[in-house]
Amino acid sequence: MSAESETFPGEPKGDPVEIVPYDSLWPQRFEQEKTRLSRALGENALRIDHVGSTAVPGLAAKPVIDAQISVASLDDDSSYLPQLHSLGLSLRYRGEERRFFRPPEYEPRTLHVHVCESGSRSERGHLLFAAYLRAHPARRDAYAVLKRDLARRFRDRREDYLASKAPFIQQTLILAEKWITRTEASL
Repeated sequence: MSAESETFPGEPKGDPVEIVPYDSLWPQRFEQEKTRLSRALGENALRIDHVGSTAVPGLAAKPVIDAQISVASLDDDSSYLPQLHSLGLSLRYRGEERRFFRPPEYEPRTLHVHVCESGSRSERGHLLFAAYLRAHPARRDAYAVLKRDLARRFRDRREDYLASKAPFIQQTLILAEKWITRTEASL
């Protein structure tokens, strides 16, 4: 464990990586979670966005909604930590640029919550990645192929699955930065 990040023990055993076809109900599920998060956080949530693969129409994904909450100060734990705990979400990772929450280890993965500072590189990266995949179906489809392959290879090794996706994500973010600069699209 480095000084800049901290992970928490207790990841569930037998929690395999499963990639399923896109579900048109994912945006609706996000809106339900957004309402719940917004009520709990109030003005502390500067924005709540649907990020990750379930935010990209047509993209196969793990059936887990990823929500990103942008806050004024990531270091001000009191502005979001108790509120997220009150919703039954457990802090699973504390990094320099983001915090990661999910349901407790004894509950199924249905929601991942990423908390980041407004204007941060982490906030921008999540938003940019999803926006680029929505605008570029060929890249979206290549990502789906990769994820299915990795899920088969690393079904019971989530960390290896995540690490193996990283080069594709980094390459996509480079393309996405060029695209957003060229098109002046907003996030």
